Amino acid sequence: MLRKLTVFNLLSVFSEGKCLNDLNQLWMKSNLGWTVPQTANWTISYGVAMFFSGYLAKFAIPVCGPRLFTHCAYACGLGAMMINATQQSVTGFWAGLLVNFPAINGIGGSAMKAIATAEAIEGAGMGGGEYAGAYANLRAFIYIIGPLLYSRLYARFSLSGTAGNTWFAVALIGFLLPEMLHLSWKDSELFPKKRTKQLKEGSVALEEG
Repeated sequence: MLRKLTVFNLLSVFSEGKCLNDLNQLWMKSNLGWTVPQTANWTISYGVAMFFSGYLAKFAIPVCGPRLFTHCAYACGLGAMMINATQQSVTGFWAGLLVNFPAINGIGGSAMKAIATAEAIEGAGMGGGEYAGAYANLRAFIYIIGPLLYSRLYARFSLSGTAGNTWFAVALIGFLLPEMLHLSWKDSELFPKKRTKQLKEGSVALEEG
């Protein structure tokens, strides 16, 4: 189960800001034709949304439970990428940012990250710091290939006038595939009897950044 959770989390990294920043900037400058102040305003708003989404997750996970929160967050993220792909306009890009709020910067996967850490400790006998270090190395690797992948896809699609298809790729890799994995898991796999009641109820530690 730890391997599956790690794959889920790594796919989710493809939806984080460090992987999407180059694509966001290209989109605003080349496709939307925004000025520097307009681009700056959107980028600042993206950062503010990242900050407050953490508070949303801390409130929503105990209330909704880890699984329902994850389902809703990834549905929002998927919807946001569909808006970006199909509504190629100033209003559409702002709407995409708003819809993406519960999932922005990978915050939608917070519950699964906490469960993965618990699984590493209880199921694999690893130390929490040991797993966190190993995962951080894999995450850093995604930060290298993610921007390159999206930039190359954007360049390729732009040649045929279909640059918006890049957002479909983001939706597939960063949201749809992780959610399909999540749907395939049973509660008994995520919450074995030895797992703490606190974790099952959703009072999980959230990973910052």
